[in-house]
Amino acid sequence: MRYLLFVNTVLYVFLFSACYTPRMYQRAAFPLGSDTSVVYRMPVLEKSKIFISQGYHGLFSHQHTFALDFKLKKNTPVCAAREGLVVRTESKFNKGGASRRWIDMANYVEIRHDDGTMASYWHLQHNSIMVKVGERVLAGQQIALSGSTGFSSMPHLHFELWGIDKNGYKTFPSYFSIRKTRKLLQGGKIYRIK
Repeated sequence: MRYLLFVNTVLYVFLFSACYTPRMYQRAAFPLGSDTSVVYRMPVLEKSKIFISQGYHGLFSHQHTFALDFKLKKNTPVCAAREGLVVRTESKFNKGGASRRWIDMANYVEIRHDDGTMASYWHLQHNSIMVKVGERVLAGQQIALSGSTGFSSMPHLHFELWGIDKNGYKTFPSYFSIRKTRKLLQGGKIYRIK
């Protein structure tokens, strides 16, 4: 019975959010200064509810990572969850799929916050990025459109908060503002935003 439950869970996660964020480029050594009192905005515009298809330490591709997959239709506006400086972008890729051959072909935006933490927004639509490296963005500002580029089985947004400390690269959970409350989002749940 446990085996069947495990297999069903793996299939569910694969069907609803196969995603992997490659580490193909060298991460800059920004200090890790995470403040857990910070509350992030939802990284999408004009949605009344949103489904988290894979949560922290998810079974498919988040086993050792605090990352969230927001299930979105292709071309849904993606916005900055927190104010910061755009430090990296990629928008040239126009394909993706559930095969590891696409692993290094995801479009993304990375934003550094004032406390040294970084937010990564992955699997964005080809040529949809609306910000430039060196540009300061505000929380809620549109930065791109959602897509399914790279190792991704369906359109979604992979959101990851990370930093560098003395032990190296580290991801960590983030609180989001949902209907005037502070929440840690969980995989497999629908959240009503409005």
